[in-house]
Amino acid sequence: KSKSEAPIEIHRKYIDVHIPLSSDEVIGCTPLAELPFAEFIEADDAALYPTSLQARDYFNVKRGEFAIFFPQDGHAPAITDVPLKKIIVKVAMP
Repeated sequence: KSKSEAPIEIHRKYIDVHIPLSSDEVIGCTPLAELPFAEFIEADDAALYPTSLQARDYFNVKRGEFAIFFPQDGHAPAITDVPLKKIIVKVAMP
């Protein structure tokens, strides 16, 4: 996906750990406090923002590194020009 195709997402019940395996990945990040209201789907533990809303910051996660996103972190993952295999670990919030 390109930056303009990567929606920002948030979660409430889980912490996301993203680990790219096959290539580097760019991930966008915007604090939840800076995001407008979005419909939250409890069954999916997710809200997705329209792709017209771009992340405030972007950073590179190299293959084998990881990025952690807490409920206060809006994130737009999987920005890359090549096919990406990755692991996403969901850690339940207490």
